[in-house]
Amino acid sequence: MHVLSVRWAQCLLGGALLLAMPTARAACERSYRIPMWNLGYASFLEADGSPRGFIGDLYSELARRSGCVLQFEAIPMARINAMVQTHQIAFRGPAGVVRPEEDPQTVFIPMMRDCIELLVRKSLPARFSLDEPPPAAMVFGRLNGAGYGKWVERYLEQLPKPQVQLVNTVDSLYRMLEAGRIHATFANAYVYRWQLKHLQLEDSFDVLPVPHAGYTAIGIKIDPKAMTAADFSLLARQLEAIRDDGSFARMIARHLGEAQAAEYTAHQAGLPRQTGR
Repeated sequence: MHVLSVRWAQCLLGGALLLAMPTARAACERSYRIPMWNLGYASFLEADGSPRGFIGDLYSELARRSGCVLQFEAIPMARINAMVQTHQIAFRGPAGVVRPEEDPQTVFIPMMRDCIELLVRKSLPARFSLDEPPPAAMVFGRLNGAGYGKWVERYLEQLPKPQVQLVNTVDSLYRMLEAGRIHATFANAYVYRWQLKHLQLEDSFDVLPVPHAGYTAIGIKIDPKAMTAADFSLLARQLEAIRDDGSFARMIARHLGEAQAAEYTAHQAGLPRQTGR
C-alpha cells in the first residue's frame, strides 16, 4: 500500500497546481483539470494553490486513492460554464443535478443534501416574507453561473430586473452585502457561515428558511467527454466509495461539526448516478 505523500508543484497552466500520488506512473491515462472557487467551508484555494474545504479534502482523497494527477485552478463560475461547453472541465463541484441546458451525457454523483436559506439584512425597514412581494427597494444578489434550485430560480426570475444584481464571485457578493448595495441573497450554510464570520457580520443578518425549496442534491458533475472511458470508470467509482464508506461525512465534520455532517449526508450512501437524459 502506498503511503500518502502529496506532492505540490507549479505547472504551466497559469498558477494551477498538481495533486498526485508519488507513483512512477499515474493510474489514469490523462491528468484532469479541476476548477476551484471560494465557497466558504466547502472549497477554496490557499495562497499557495492548495485546495481546502471539505470538497478540497474530497479531491485530495480522490487523488490519493486513484493515483491520478488532478490540476487545480481558481476559475470564476461564469468562465467555467463556458469551458464546460467545449469539454475542457472534467469535474465540477460542489454542484447541483444536471440542468436541461447541459450536455445530457453529464454524470452527477450525489454526495450530500442541503437546504438553501435566505440571508436578509437586519437594517431593512420592514420585516420580509418570501410569501409576499419584496419591497421595491430591496435588491437580491445572485452569483453568476450558480444554480439555486427550481423554486429559488423561479422566484428570482419573477422579480423586476433592477431587484436582482448578478455578481461574478462569492467574495464580491458578500462585499456588496457588507456595503449595503444588495440586501439579501440565497445561500448555503457552508458558504454564508464562513463569509459572515470572516467579515464579522454575523450579527448584521437574519437567516430565513426557504421551505418551498426543500432539500437540494449536491455532488460532483463529471463530463465523460472530457475523459477516457477507463479514467471515468475509475474516478466515478472512487468518488462513490469515498461517500459510501463514510469518509466524506468525516471530511464535512472536520469543517462544520458532526451534527451538520450528519444532516448533510443522511440517506446519501448508495444513491445512483444521474444524467441529464
